[in-house]
Amino acid sequence: MYTIAVDFDGTLVTDAFPDINKAKPNYVILLQLLDRVNQIRENEYKDVKLILWTCREDLPEGSYLTDAIDYCKEVLCLEFDAVNENPWSEWQQKYPNKVRKIVANEYWDDRAFNPYTGISIS
Repeated sequence: MYTIAVDFDGTLVTDAFPDINKAKPNYVILLQLLDRVNQIRENEYKDVKLILWTCREDLPEGSYLTDAIDYCKEVLCLEFDAVNENPWSEWQQKYPNKVRKIVANEYWDDRAFNPYTGISIS
């Protein structure tokens, strides 16, 4: 199994938090993500899991996380295997309480920095 964790604001869509109606799809990233999933399935793993990895949460003043999940499904036609968790990971099995660290093979985020190459994608 191969897992990719993908950020919402600033990555899949323009950063317009908290107003989801102002967010615009980032089709370049979306197409790269879909291509990457297909590439992994063809060359390495048949089972690729996608995690929506975001700081958004539902609060009394707004359903920010639900809005992002719905946006991905309705606008981007993208559904995730999990949101802010990876229940199939060995960490989750070993520590049944909610594990805060998202374990993935790849992390897609507008604020990413690769410490090995010194390259930032923002």
